[in-house]
Amino acid sequence: MPNIYPSYDVLIRLLREVRKERQITQEELSERLGKHRTFVTKYESGDRRLDVFELQAICTELSLDIHAVVDAVIGKTPPGTSRHEEYLHGFAKGFLIGKGYKVEGGVFAENEDG
Repeated sequence: MPNIYPSYDVLIRLLREVRKERQITQEELSERLGKHRTFVTKYESGDRRLDVFELQAICTELSLDIHAVVDAVIGKTPPGTSRHEEYLHGFAKGFLIGKGYKVEGGVFAENEDG
């Protein structure tokens, strides 16, 4: 199903990237959210849209501030698909570095705190 909001695609890519960097499987996140095991698969593939309450729950499980995510994705995302990709990677990288993760060769390493 095509999406008429490019920022929504950026949001989904951000959520997927952070989930993967935290080494959380789709099934594990679905379980944490109390949802069917295919919940994450469906929203990440675009087969299902998220409502604001689901987004809040996902952000909580991924230790993301929903306000910062929405502001970054909608309020400050530069136009253009390739720029969206650059912005998304930079946002995720900056967020995880701010949480104490190291970046080695573009790959996120374990948090220094344990």
